[in-house]
Amino acid sequence: MRSQQNWSANVTYGCTSYHEPESIEELQRVVRDHRRVRVVGTRHSFSNVADTDGALISLQRMPKVFGCGQGVSGQPTITCSAGTTCAELSKAAREAGLALPTLASLPHISIAGAIATATHGSGVSVGNFASMLKAAEYVNATGTLLKARRGSERLQGLLLGGIGVVTTVSLVAERTFRVRQDVYCGIQWTTLEAHFDDIIHAAYSVSLFTRWGAEGITQLWLKRRIPPGTAIPAAERTLYGARKADEQLHPVPGMAAAACTHQGEPAGPWCDRLPHFRSDNLPSSRGDELQSEYFVRLDHALAAIRAVRALEADVAPALQISEIRIVAADHFWLSPCCDTPSVALHFTWHRDLPALTRVLQKVETALKPFGARPHWGKLFLASPVHLYPKLEKYRMLLEREGARDKFTNAFMDEHIFQVTAAMPMLKGHRKSVQKQVRWSPSILKGTLNDDASNALPKKMLFSDFVFYNRRLVAAAALAVGIAAAVAVVRRLK
Repeated sequence: MRSQQNWSANVTYGCTSYHEPESIEELQRVVRDHRRVRVVGTRHSFSNVADTDGALISLQRMPKVFGCGQGVSGQPTITCSAGTTCAELSKAAREAGLALPTLASLPHISIAGAIATATHGSGVSVGNFASMLKAAEYVNATGTLLKARRGSERLQGLLLGGIGVVTTVSLVAERTFRVRQDVYCGIQWTTLEAHFDDIIHAAYSVSLFTRWGAEGITQLWLKRRIPPGTAIPAAERTLYGARKADEQLHPVPGMAAAACTHQGEPAGPWCDRLPHFRSDNLPSSRGDELQSEYFVRLDHALAAIRAVRALEADVAPALQISEIRIVAADHFWLSPCCDTPSVALHFTWHRDLPALTRVLQKVETALKPFGARPHWGKLFLASPVHLYPKLEKYRMLLEREGARDKFTNAFMDEHIFQVTAAMPMLKGHRKSVQKQVRWSPSILKGTLNDDASNALPKKMLFSDFVFYNRRLVAAAALAVGIAAAVAVVRRLK
């Protein structure tokens, strides 16, 4: 079997077998025949979220499915196969006169992968991919094809791929629309502080790019939505002190803009403007990068931005570019935006793992007071499980569905179930001792220094104790009940 890696080649999957089923029946056989399975999408995750020590499944050869429908309320819906990329779905939806409310910056990723990791675009009224989910079909732990609909707890299990192998998804859609994308250069930090709310509401989708230095926001990308049959005024030459770009720009300084979606006039279809990058090209880095992202409650946005700015001397040498975006709240238990609108602080890093480990320790320490939740598919250190109040519901769902031992992996053992595990390092670096994992350098696959080891929390949450000792707790409760019953019988005698 040929070695399998992710897009940026920082993760080599530890699978014992690799499968590309071409039918539902073949997929069901693979699931039944293997003790542990995991699905890999288009491999754009930088963490170990898709890794497995069992069978790795790719859905790229599965039959393509696309269909349009209408919900009870009359809202359009789109159904597609799970392995469909955003670019493929966008093309089919546009031809049907429909649109998705949001797209990620990279259209090459798969729909199911974007849902599983709560991947997102940007906009105060726009949620992540999971928020569009209406229904899904999936193969469960016994190899049975099932369907989960909105309102069902089973749909929650699609995040992180914990409940099964998704085969098709149905998404809430809307009628097609056009978008004009305008880019502005140079917003000072003082201006951002004074007009933050106005700036993030300045367009349907707003992205702010920065390197956290004195130059402030280097680029502001505004994606303005144009309803059918209407027009919008010409773009302002200056906005919040920033000048409108006269040429096509790449967000990373010095990189060619040929890979980016069109900026300025004319406006274009939603699917050709909402992503930052073109579907017929690759970002200029072509995988020569690493990424991290942290979500902070929107009302803490400026304070979190200030905290990262204070680290500019540490962050800048390791950084290609950062992006600040807004994501609306949703109701998925393991979504970083569960129940709260959030600001997303995204970092595209140079490929220097030892340096990145040191930088992430400082970034996460600075963002800790704000309860920052990391993106599941990107690199992070500190395990965020204590930041998810509904985590135990997810754990119990997987136990109840019989999926706990079939579809999870070391990443989920570590970050969801908190199973004691060794933390593997890169070749040439020492391995850490086994610990009850709360600090999680394994997904970075970089070095672990003593400061990080000492940062491990010493306490286990009471809910975690009950979950992992539930059989013991149940036995103790039964023993107490029997003892009480015996005492009552003796008194009656």
